Amino acid sequence: NIVNDEKTLQQSYEALKNAKFLALDTETEGINFALDRMLGFGIGDSENQYYIVFDAIGTSVLQSFLNDLYSNAEIIFQNAKFDLGVLEKSYLPVPKIFHDTMIMAWLLDENASIGLKNMAKRYLFRSPKTYKEMAEDAFMKTDSEKINILGEYCCADVKNTIDLYILFVDLLDKENLTDRKSNV
Repeated sequence: NIVNDEKTLQQSYEALKNAKFLALDTETEGINFALDRMLGFGIGDSENQYYIVFDAIGTSVLQSFLNDLYSNAEIIFQNAKFDLGVLEKSYLPVPKIFHDTMIMAWLLDENASIGLKNMAKRYLFRSPKTYKEMAEDAFMKTDSEKINILGEYCCADVKNTIDLYILFVDLLDKENLTDRKSNV
């Protein structure tokens, strides 16, 4: 679901406002959060994922949207260091309570690949598109088509992140590696 105006932003809020856990993933022009501009971010639970086009909605509106969601939900990232840096650089709030599936995966097996695509294949038996495949799909497309392709890619990452979190909490609990009072 692509969100590019305040009406669809409100609809996404209504769908997510009661979630206890939400995954958030940022998309940028490159891989250096200190230098690259945010294009948008995905947010959602296992059932509903939304891609918010950053330049289409005012920063103050997005700040309120995220703060409202943060007040009810714990936020899940895959590589929180990157996404938190992008949010801060873009003047968007960061959550007080968050979890990182990359760290959780490392706790489960420090020798395995902890990249999102590899973990989605290994644990969820899914075959998500790589960034390179997404970029190839977007080549020579209109701006609107590019946004849809990036949104689909980002929403798949959000779904994989939240689903991995749900699985990892159970696996970490079985190994006595969680403390529900602290962030993982």
